[in-house]
Amino acid sequence: MAAGTTQFINQKLLEESPIFSKTRVDFTPTHPLTHLVVANNNIVMAMANKTLIRIDREHGPGRQDEIDLTKTISGAKISALFLDPTGTHLLISLKSNDVDVQPELYYLHKKWTKPRPCSKFRGSLVSSVGWSYGPRDRSDSSTGPILAGTTLGLIIETELNSDERFFSREVEEHYKQVFDIGKGQHTPVTGLQYHMVPNTTKYLVLATTPTRLYQFQGYVTNPAERPLLQQVFNNYLNVQERFLELPS
Repeated sequence: MAAGTTQFINQKLLEESPIFSKTRVDFTPTHPLTHLVVANNNIVMAMANKTLIRIDREHGPGRQDEIDLTKTISGAKISALFLDPTGTHLLISLKSNDVDVQPELYYLHKKWTKPRPCSKFRGSLVSSVGWSYGPRDRSDSSTGPILAGTTLGLIIETELNSDERFFSREVEEHYKQVFDIGKGQHTPVTGLQYHMVPNTTKYLVLATTPTRLYQFQGYVTNPAERPLLQQVFNNYLNVQERFLELPS
């Protein structure tokens, strides 16, 4: 490559804003850190003493709060944390070393100081979550339709609502199993994403297991109907789904 071309490229790189930047977070953990999720300038950390630390960098570097989970978790432990792209909705997946104790899922809204159980998920260990990236019909009280994958290979669609007017009922607005990716073989779902193709009613779903990357696609005739993605998965009930084998 000519020297002039190299100089031009280097100059352009200097002029462009970096994709990533490093800034200091004013936090010193007093207990071992077990889980960390970040989205939209919001940081959530799970500590070994069954405490959640939330840091909201959007409203100042020093804004943080601590949530005690000892009563919520009891004899269980955190399996995974899932934070939506807006940093508003947090899901806490719990499991126990005791085989007689069922796994659970808890929901914590950004404005709450205590998580609420997702009662319909009791008995299912959630291992992945596909959040909604589309426009929200309502305020940030709703997650919009989300997909939850379990360690048994099930894909469930649900929508969670934090509206205080409905605290007397379950947080799940709807809940339905839409697919079994393991076909009864208990294959854990390790990753989930779904997106709408712009200016269409076509949706694309990507799902991963330890050995495969799956693709599902289809059209949704009524975006207001729930579950939103049932029509997409219905296309694969009687035909072989598309997947790519992943190297072990």
